[in-house]
Amino acid sequence: MKKKYFLLLAVAFMLLFSSNKVNAQEINSEFNKIINDLIENYNQQNYQAIRKDFSDHLGTVFNETTTTQMFSGLYTDLGKIVNRKSSEIKSPYEIDVLVVFEINAEELVISFTFSDKNEILGLSLYSPEATKINYPEITKSTTIEEIAAPYVEKNKNSSLIIGIYDNGEEKFLKFGKNKNSDAFNINSIYEIGSVTKTFTATILAIMVENGEMNYDDPISNYLPDSIPKLIKPNGKEITLEDLATHTSGLPRLPENLEKTIKNPLNPYANYSLENLYDYLQTVKVGTSNYEYSNLGMGLLGEILATHSKMTYKELVKKYITEELGMNNTEIKLSEVQQKNFLKGYNIEGQLTPHWDFKTLEGAGAIRSTAKDMMSYLKANLGINANNLKDILAKIHKRRNQETALGWHLMQFNANEIVWHNGATYGFSSFIALDETNQKGIFILSNSGNIVDEMGIALLELIDLQN
Repeated sequence: MKKKYFLLLAVAFMLLFSSNKVNAQEINSEFNKIINDLIENYNQQNYQAIRKDFSDHLGTVFNETTTTQMFSGLYTDLGKIVNRKSSEIKSPYEIDVLVVFEINAEELVISFTFSDKNEILGLSLYSPEATKINYPEITKSTTIEEIAAPYVEKNKNSSLIIGIYDNGEEKFLKFGKNKNSDAFNINSIYEIGSVTKTFTATILAIMVENGEMNYDDPISNYLPDSIPKLIKPNGKEITLEDLATHTSGLPRLPENLEKTIKNPLNPYANYSLENLYDYLQTVKVGTSNYEYSNLGMGLLGEILATHSKMTYKELVKKYITEELGMNNTEIKLSEVQQKNFLKGYNIEGQLTPHWDFKTLEGAGAIRSTAKDMMSYLKANLGINANNLKDILAKIHKRRNQETALGWHLMQFNANEIVWHNGATYGFSSFIALDETNQKGIFILSNSGNIVDEMGIALLELIDLQN
């Protein structure tokens, strides 16, 4: 029986935006050297030399014994790595490398997460077939069922729900092994991951509209005096808008996150506000341009909460969910809601824990239902938005080449689409709005296998059928 390899979990949100495959020489030279050294040491069965590039925490989790067991077992099963076939940059610190082994020409992806100190923070190894889904070519006669089928076939434990708003009508479609179960319905609760960021940006917009803060406020106005002013390469201090548009230059994740992890499958559960403030005292600010940052949006959520003397959960309720009647959109679930909270499965189909957040909630902590997400989708199209209508319209306006306020933008045929995706280890989500034509979609899945490509296929189908 063919083994499944899923060795080390990278400590990172599994949020995958469009990325381009690149040649190895285009990768950061230090990272490229580490990758080549790992392959060389593996082939020479010098497994302890691999550990020299591990961060302190990763080296503690994978000691000499476990490292040898892991890589020697791989060598026994598959032999040497004979070809570094391709590399793909997922973010400045995340690189996927497709390699070929000598036995049966087995292909596996080695996924690296690096620190700005040129250390390996996380390393995973998996079959490219684990995430590859062959969606159909979209024509006017394609059905939604045909689009969903390949995903459900790949993710057999998934309970997938699609919401569509088009021509003034709502539509919900259920797929997966539980599609005929009454227990799986529009009130079933999912983790929505980084779609949370759109809520955080909305709260910022409301507080700016209320005169409580300004987009161009330096973040130092809202942080302890012990944290120095954070200056971008262009000489300007990081502002609230920079955090909300991923132009702060802050890393994707705080480097000291890994030291707080007790369960790698629930990586944010122990990261505290004190840990965050400690990290900000020495953080290295990078580019002045767009660079996706969970840290930045998580920090924005903390600033909003601290300034308001409220919790992030209370802010979401006060400004968004109460206004829109989203009664089952929460961070901390009640006992009743817990009964509707679906189990999550990783990309290998294995049960994985729900994620908990002690801080950085504004980056990905919200749980929601299909019913509530339909309300959120419609409100962002200006339908039943109540007092949020004008503010939601404003935050969709382009702020830079990549983003609006908290949302991403893409050109789709003749229309601009406002969108975001999200993923935790056991859930994935996607939401997209076509404001011009007053239509939109969302997808919720209790599988960590991302649903972005399905979302694009659905947008294309709706466009063709109108």
